[in-house]
Amino acid sequence: MSQLIVTAGPFTFEAKLELENAPKTCAAFLRHMPFTSKIVHVRWSGEGVWMPLGDLDFGVGYENHTSYPAPGQIILYPGGISETEILLAYGGVHFASKMGQLAGNHFITLTSGLENLYTLGRKKDLAAPRHAAGASGLHTVFRRSLPPPGMLKRSPVSYIGGYIFHIGLAIIVFLGAPHILLIENLVGLSWPALPSQFIGLTAVVTMAAMVVMLVDRINKPVKRFLSTFEDWFTWAVTFLPVLTGWMATQHLLLPYTQMLALHILSAEVLLVVLPFSKLFHGFTLFGSRWYNGRVNAHKGVPV
Repeated sequence: MSQLIVTAGPFTFEAKLELENAPKTCAAFLRHMPFTSKIVHVRWSGEGVWMPLGDLDFGVGYENHTSYPAPGQIILYPGGISETEILLAYGGVHFASKMGQLAGNHFITLTSGLENLYTLGRKKDLAAPRHAAGASGLHTVFRRSLPPPGMLKRSPVSYIGGYIFHIGLAIIVFLGAPHILLIENLVGLSWPALPSQFIGLTAVVTMAAMVVMLVDRINKPVKRFLSTFEDWFTWAVTFLPVLTGWMATQHLLLPYTQMLALHILSAEVLLVVLPFSKLFHGFTLFGSRWYNGRVNAHKGVPV
């Protein structure tokens, strides 16, 4: 028996037992089938729901254990530091209790109905909306796109350089003729391009802004201390496509075809890194700001 039906509230999920990776945990759980318990939202672990099981002893130790179950994964904590429990992740989870980080045995994976996972962990807000001036999703998008009061004066390089870099990169990607042609070949959409001389100037200004921001990060002790490998690496993989693209159009250093090949290669590296790094904020930025603004606007709080 490896296939299961998991019912939680109004939702039904198909699931499978991880018999190969956690055979002892699966066998112990099957001895308690059919299993029924109440789920409550976790207090310490993030986006998950759990079943507190007190001193219930499944008679197993750790196997296939993790502190970071992915959405749709169910883990069993066999007890010890904290009480026995089963946890289902519906979003980002760092499994823990008030005693600190824990690890649980991943023994079940949901295989269908995953689109209902996030709703399972969230209750519908039944409170009447409270209207307040400036409280809405669009207000938040606009407000969070401007520097907070006083911050432009305190950190001009971060804000001015950041605006120049982001706007310049958008102009290069979406208004450069070769990129528009690529988009047209992929999806059939096209629009007028800016002159190549203007795109070249924009590339130079964008790279200059990125270099100034890099030097500022290196020279400021606090920024340098807070920077991780990901910060330096994402800067490099963002800078290289701009540099190689500009050098290809200016016919610098290498023959055009070789520099173009380097440009395409660096762009592909950027696309590979993008979904797994903070660069992905380019796709989630406005949606997340709108969502946070809308949720808080329901409570009458402009953010």
